[in-house]
Amino acid sequence: MLPTSENGIDLPRYILVNREMPYCEGMDVRWMPEHNVGEDSDVPTYRARIWSGPPKPGYTWAVDEYEISNASEVREAIAWAEAEAAGRPLEFFVKWFETSLRAPDYEIIQVPRMMKLFGFSPKED
Repeated sequence: MLPTSENGIDLPRYILVNREMPYCEGMDVRWMPEHNVGEDSDVPTYRARIWSGPPKPGYTWAVDEYEISNASEVREAIAWAEAEAAGRPLEFFVKWFETSLRAPDYEIIQVPRMMKLFGFSPKED
């Protein structure tokens, strides 16, 4: 794990070299704050949201989000996310940017978007 910085915040970063999943080698995975969608990129980018159950009754679920890029195809990114989740609830998204105009001066901006491909968030008790 190598630290990286985004907006002045050091984030854990994983450069994958995995003997059990050699097809994932070279994929870039970074932990991301929940609402951070990053910058514009032409590289396919995915988001994995992995949930952990409450530590004890009356507590809520916790979530870790990971941004995955440089995967050779979506199945490679999904394989990493499923292995990392290890049976915990998992949501998997594709991320992209749309060009939009912001009023009142019609400035061109890139708006981040995400669409869930599969998975679910846990139901609160």
